[in-house]
Amino acid sequence: DFTVTDVNAEGKKFEKVDRIIGRGLNLFGDLLIDVHNELFEVNKNDTIHIALMSTTSADGRTSMPQEELESRLRSYDYVMNGIVYKIKHLNNDNLEVHLSHGGLLARFSGKTTDLSHLDVDSQLYTLVRKKEEDSPDLM
Repeated sequence: DFTVTDVNAEGKKFEKVDRIIGRGLNLFGDLLIDVHNELFEVNKNDTIHIALMSTTSADGRTSMPQEELESRLRSYDYVMNGIVYKIKHLNNDNLEVHLSHGGLLARFSGKTTDLSHLDVDSQLYTLVRKKEEDSPDLM
């Protein structure tokens, strides 16, 4: 989970795109992610949950029944499909992973142990939802 520390910190570049900056609540590091602001509205100090999955199936299957897919996607407020285009090693313990979701960018920074399973050119789903107070994680 991440706490939103700023929205459009460097000003608004595109009318319908917000750039969210967040700080991890647990061990995970920092987040920068662009979202379509008419589809997903977020404010400073909101808590958001983000899942990165190489498939939409929790057990790693590359395809699943349509009903199961729709159920999984409905549990999130905003879903994007993207590709890892850059991985930057910051030091021995930390790295940054950069994704593009058709031009909407994301950057996750954190412990190498949390992000090292990702590779350049990996296709990922980025699933996002606002986290309400006292709401349990679904994943």
